Amino acid sequence: MNWAMICALLLIFSVTGADVWTLYSHLQAADATQHAMVVLDRTRELLARLDDAETGQRGYLLTGDATYLQPFDFAKPDVQELINELKTLTADDAAQRPRLDALEAMVIRKFAELDRTIAMRREQGSEAAAAVVRENYGRNIMAQIRTLIATMEADEKGRIAERNAELKLSSGHAMQAAVLGDLAALSLLLGAGLVTRREMRARARADAKLRELVQQLTRSNRDLEQFAYVASHDLQEPLRMVANYCQLLQQRYKDRLGSDANDFIGFAVDGARRMQTLINDLLAFSRIGTNSRKLGTIDANACLGAAVKNLDAAIAASKALITHDRLPAVVADETEIIQVFQNLIGNSIKFRRETPPLIHVSAQPDGADWRFGVRDNGIGIAPEYRDQIFAIFRRLHPPDEYPGTGIGLAICKKIVERYGGRIWIESVVGAGSTFYFTLPQHPSSVL
Repeated sequence: MNWAMICALLLIFSVTGADVWTLYSHLQAADATQHAMVVLDRTRELLARLDDAETGQRGYLLTGDATYLQPFDFAKPDVQELINELKTLTADDAAQRPRLDALEAMVIRKFAELDRTIAMRREQGSEAAAAVVRENYGRNIMAQIRTLIATMEADEKGRIAERNAELKLSSGHAMQAAVLGDLAALSLLLGAGLVTRREMRARARADAKLRELVQQLTRSNRDLEQFAYVASHDLQEPLRMVANYCQLLQQRYKDRLGSDANDFIGFAVDGARRMQTLINDLLAFSRIGTNSRKLGTIDANACLGAAVKNLDAAIAASKALITHDRLPAVVADETEIIQVFQNLIGNSIKFRRETPPLIHVSAQPDGADWRFGVRDNGIGIAPEYRDQIFAIFRRLHPPDEYPGTGIGLAICKKIVERYGGRIWIESVVGAGSTFYFTLPQHPSSVL
């Protein structure tokens, strides 16, 4: 991206920011105007309810008919509710709140005056009530209420007018800035068009070359996997012959050729066996990428049970205790998930301490995935080796101390990553390890 394009985009962003700010100011002003309109509406409604109460009082004083008091009875709770609502609306208004407090006091006095005249009419007759009315006490209170409400309304109307004027001015400035900014941005964009076009053509050529390289790499990886499979498969027969003849030598000539010959034959037999194990493991590793998967919804509990059954001999020999939480159903190949559980649990059994292994398998949601955990109380792994243990044929201990080819965890990693998951370890040396791996929760996430 050239500098002209960057400047054009910065101008566009600036104009857009100004427009957004103007819109935000309009929204704030609209909210403030709406708030003022609600205050105006509630004050007018309050005055109307007071008029209703006064009208009901006068009708009763003139006629003595209690039905005239219905507007009065209805108005009294309505007025209090309106006052409470106005208190909420003006809670942070330093100008209106004192006026509302004064208005509330006047309303209380007004209703006290109305209650007194109604009671006097009921108990002493119309003349006594009329005499009180002629004192104009109630009329004076009502006049004060009207004056105070008019002041509150004038304040709210003035605020509406001020906001409208401010918005009109800011809108004009924003429009001018937008027009000038857009013209400048357009000029810069037109100037940058030719350069951008050349850059796009160069990028298209680079993308095409990159796609070609990716295809070549994919073919190379496929060929390498096929080579590993074929090579390890073709090595089986000659190696089997070597192993058989070495074992035959060991059986027929043991103790007949001397101790050195016994040792040499033993070394050859052991080497042939280890080579067979390595080739079998390499075949298993290469088949993960070449065999088609049989995807379906499988029960991870059943997969764990199958893995534990396959490890019966090792579990019995080590007196291991395997426990697990309730595991979820996942969309995967059953054989591959059994293999992951079997390799991880077998790893925990192999790298145990003197005490019997305690192994626990768990699972819990982790975003769009299930996060499985295999926890043990084994020897643990130092932090600097935690990434290396997933490499193929990577061993941290000599074969005579801990047997195996060092490919089990690499197989787990390859299986898990084919599902778009990941595998890692958390460990404390001498206290145990927990292997975690993730699998997608939803079928659409499985490739």
